[in-house]
Amino acid sequence: MPRRRLGRCGIEVGALGVGTWQIGGPLLAGETRLGWGEVDDAESVRALRRAADLGVTLFDTADSYGAGHAERVLGRALGERRDELVWVTKWGNTFDERTRQRGEPDATPEHARRAFEASLRRLATDHLDVWLLHLAGAPVALVDDLVAVCEELVDVGRLRTYGWSTDDPARAAAMSRGPHASVIAHQLDSARRGGAAAAPRRAAAVVGLRWPLTHSGRHRALRCRCSTGSTRGTGGTGGVGESC
Repeated sequence: MPRRRLGRCGIEVGALGVGTWQIGGPLLAGETRLGWGEVDDAESVRALRRAADLGVTLFDTADSYGAGHAERVLGRALGERRDELVWVTKWGNTFDERTRQRGEPDATPEHARRAFEASLRRLATDHLDVWLLHLAGAPVALVDDLVAVCEELVDVGRLRTYGWSTDDPARAAAMSRGPHASVIAHQLDSARRGGAAAAPRRAAAVVGLRWPLTHSGRHRALRCRCSTGSTRGTGGTGGVGESC
C-alpha cells in the first residue's frame, strides 16, 4: 500500500485508514440512540486484523465510540501489533461505560488528563500516536490550556502529536499554534466550500473520511502542511492526505 505522511509531524501511515465508530456499538443520550447499535465483537476483531494484514496502519477511534467500547475492541484486536500501527483517538465527550449513556461535553484541561489516562487503559497501550479534541465548537479561549496539557504529554513521550476535530478555521488556526500540533480533522463536502480547509496553511491537517460519500454526501479529507506552504486533499474513501 502507498505510504503517506501525516502533516508536519512526520508519522507515516498507509494511504487508507480504518474508522471504528461502527464497532463501538450502542451509545445513548437518554432514549436517543447515537451509536451504531448491537455489534459482533468477534467479527469486528476479524475485520480489524484483516485490514492490518492488507497494509492498513492508521486506525481511528474515539473514547466516546460506544462509550469506550471501540477503544477496547481495537486494543484487543491489534494490541500485539501496536508498534506497527498508528492509533488516533479523541476526547471531550463524557459518558458512562456501564449504561452507555453520553454525558455533557467537557473541554477542561482536568478532563483532558483523565480522558487520556482512560484511553490508554482501554487501548492497553502506554502511548497515543494522535489525540484529537472531539468537540468541534469548544471555546477557543480554552485552547492554550489544552495545548499545554498535550505538550506535557509529548515532552514525556506519552503522545506523538495532537489536534482538533473541527470545521471552524479559527479553531483550526488556534490549535495549530501548538508546537507539536499537526492534525486537524475537518469535513469536506463537495457541496460546501471553505471550512477548516480555509484555515491558515500552517495548520497541518490530517483526517480520514468521516462519512462515505453515499451518507448525506459528507466525508472528511486529509490535508497536509507542505514544504511549499500549499495544501492538497484526498479524493478517495478512507484516504489519508498526501504529503508534498
